[in-house]
Amino acid sequence: MIKQFITYILTFNIYFLQNQVSSMSDQRTCEPDIINKYSNVQEKLKVCDKGNRIIIRHSYNLSSEILIGRLCDLKFTVLHDKNKSKVINSKKQQPDFVCIYLP
Repeated sequence: MIKQFITYILTFNIYFLQNQVSSMSDQRTCEPDIINKYSNVQEKLKVCDKGNRIIIRHSYNLSSEILIGRLCDLKFTVLHDKNKSKVINSKKQQPDFVCIYLP
């Protein structure tokens, strides 16, 4: 009886840990090219899958809030620095945010 119970617990732990490790490896980070227009958003995000973490860089004439509303799963945290969009003197520095992709 005790051996069966221990076997049951070990089997459950092995199954649970294997599923947990495989679910962590399924998540990946997607970093598409810089988005310049609202019309080419879907084209740029073809490389990303639903549920991926995405790092979105976009031009200054696009609103981060609109892109967040269109692209992100709002059940999860969105990382966005609102003050970064005010820095315009650097061409390499683009406004960006990180979220979970929900097409």
